[in-house]
Amino acid sequence: MLLLALIAFVGLVLGVLLASLAKEELKAGKKYFVLLYKILLLLIIVYLLYLAEINIWLVGFIFGFVLAYFARNVYLFLGLALFSSLNIYISFLIFFFGLVYGTLIYGRKKLVKYIIICLVLFGISSFVLLFDSSLLLAFTAGGLFFSLVRKV
Repeated sequence: MLLLALIAFVGLVLGVLLASLAKEELKAGKKYFVLLYKILLLLIIVYLLYLAEINIWLVGFIFGFVLAYFARNVYLFLGLALFSSLNIYISFLIFFFGLVYGTLIYGRKKLVKYIIICLVLFGISSFVLLFDSSLLLAFTAGGLFFSLVRKV
């Protein structure tokens, strides 16, 4: 389980490192990174809804969407996705998402502080292992959908 979380989160760090090595290509490739960001989020959302029980999709999805308006850090919901599913496919999707997201946030002020906040929120979400995961999968999909529809 720790290995899955490590694989998933290291994508963000590698994405920032990749962006620092290829600064010239960031501006030209930004539209492709945004498109890939949205595609990967959509894949994660669809897979989470596939794993969730169908009778609680709507309730969890709407609740997650509303909460995401207040808690806008996507890594909180990605941590919830990983720890509520404990699925290697989700781990790799989060890794690839982190690569793309790391390149998109590279120019942000206080980048190291932001990455630490993402790590803390990602780690805090491991407490969902104490709860039923079916509702959490739909909840997480709703929160990630909010991240999908808002501007990067």
